[in-house]
Amino acid sequence: MKRKLLPLLLLTITASVTACGSADSGSERGSIEEAPPIRNETETAEEKTGETALPEEEERPEESADNTETAAGEPTVTEAPEEPETTEAPVPDYTGITVSAQDLDGNTVSMQDIFSAHKYTVVNMWATWCGPCVGEIPELAAMEEELAKKDCALIGLLTDSDAGSIRDAKDILSDSGAGYPVIVMNRDLSSLFQSDYIPATFFVDQSGNIIGEPVVGADPDGYMKRIDSLLK
Repeated sequence: MKRKLLPLLLLTITASVTACGSADSGSERGSIEEAPPIRNETETAEEKTGETALPEEEERPEESADNTETAAGEPTVTEAPEEPETTEAPVPDYTGITVSAQDLDGNTVSMQDIFSAHKYTVVNMWATWCGPCVGEIPELAAMEEELAKKDCALIGLLTDSDAGSIRDAKDILSDSGAGYPVIVMNRDLSSLFQSDYIPATFFVDQSGNIIGEPVVGADPDGYMKRIDSLLK
């Protein structure tokens, strides 16, 4: 009898050792421990060295020049920018007429001085024996003031240069109330101001250059239109 019970007892002990327990029995036996968290390399290095890395500073907005301070705590003085020096507009290089001539009183005048003084100069070529020339002089006298407002000028260029014609020219200008200067034509001027007909009116710029073709015939309104066109 004892021999039959011994194998049965051994079988019972073996089964109890290899069988899986339930959840309850597992909790009683103790749950499996969780693996410790993995340390990152930074933390490990800090622990080894005993130093802690500082957090990166956030970018601070730039302070204006008015709010900046020196190391001593005093505000920084910002100097105002220097204002550019104002200079007068340069006078154009004189490249044109440089001859001299005489006025009705025999005074020597420089054509360069006359032309360089204004933006444009209206040069009215005429003669005492020319009816249309004499006829437009009162209108030219009235036009002189209007030209001056535009920084322009008017001069007469008398083609007949004998003494009698010069006296007649003075009388004509006086009777018309004209005060603009009149220059007596000479050889140098005749080579520059050329026209087969008079009156002929030329336009000279500030550098002494004749601009465009002359206006032939008496046309004071046309002279002003040409000036206004040149000034644009």
